[in-house]
Amino acid sequence: MKKFGYIFMVMAALCGFLTACNEVQAVKEAEQGALTLTILGDAATKAPNTEAQAYEKAVNSLDLYVFEGGSTLYFHERLVPNGTPSDATRLEYTFNGTSGAITATVKKLPAATYTLLLVANVPTSLLNGLSTISAIDGAAITLGNCSTTASSGFVMYAKKESITVAGGQTTTVPGEIQLERFASRVRLVSVKNTIPSSAAYSNNNGLTVNGVFLSNVASAWTLGAAAVASTATNIAGKQNNNNITPSTSVTYPVTLYKPGTDAAVAQGATSQLGWNVYGFPTTAILSGATAPKLVVCATVNGTMYYYPVFLIQSSPYEARSGIERNKSYDIAVEISGTGSTDPDTRVERGAISATVTVKDWVAGAEYTEQI
Repeated sequence: MKKFGYIFMVMAALCGFLTACNEVQAVKEAEQGALTLTILGDAATKAPNTEAQAYEKAVNSLDLYVFEGGSTLYFHERLVPNGTPSDATRLEYTFNGTSGAITATVKKLPAATYTLLLVANVPTSLLNGLSTISAIDGAAITLGNCSTTASSGFVMYAKKESITVAGGQTTTVPGEIQLERFASRVRLVSVKNTIPSSAAYSNNNGLTVNGVFLSNVASAWTLGAAAVASTATNIAGKQNNNNITPSTSVTYPVTLYKPGTDAAVAQGATSQLGWNVYGFPTTAILSGATAPKLVVCATVNGTMYYYPVFLIQSSPYEARSGIERNKSYDIAVEISGTGSTDPDTRVERGAISATVTVKDWVAGAEYTEQI
């Protein structure tokens, strides 16, 4: 009897212990909160308009970081289209395809204030081992991390700070989080041929536009939006000391556009092109480089000429301040004479005029240049 009594006492004590544990667990869960956020899809960027290309809008992966108190990494996961969370007790998300809104709920968060970092389309190798905001913000990206192939896409980034999560509640981040591209887009919208019919152009059966490229633009940045100093590409319109042409294999393919078929423009006609090239923000002339330019390559009388449009310039020309992040620069060119044989040399006044429209990939201002 004593033996059974002893066993009974042990079992009763064990039940009491388990009950206490369950009560403690219930208290801990009651102290935990959740955080729900919506990321604007279809580029999740400040560019949800019809002018954006599919590859500019594609979100192929999204790294979600949750930092407690702005310093301690509490949660990180890479979200992928139609994927499932590694731990469903801590994360739920909906990510249908590479466009459309992405929603996520991070669970089991202690009551605290948090900072969110979201990074899209960045190789895992670039983020491996990074566990602080400063380390992630300091990760260097290049134009090689941007692609006109939708399955690769453009690097995008967003940060949300001072988000308070209360215990036992689900906190919703207000509004939609907008990712922002790092790249700037420069688009050759159209070319008009006003080369005169005269003896000087006796062989002119029209103007042929062969391609377009960016020169002297920044090629490297960090995720925290601090430009990597003095890093330019296509310096002076050259690659390996040779003038760049539409057929050149440049270091960063997004800086050059070569059409499948050259665009013939008859005398007096205008050709609508919509050719896009990309660079990182360049608002000052970088070390070892000259002013950033969009360089139009066109053939007249059997000779290919360069028609550079300066993106930074001052008096006596109309002031231009370079290209900024996530903005689109639409350029319409009118060619009225032969250009330069050097891609970095300004064309004589009267040979080219250019109208430049600046947009946030949505709306913007306009200014006009006469060369």
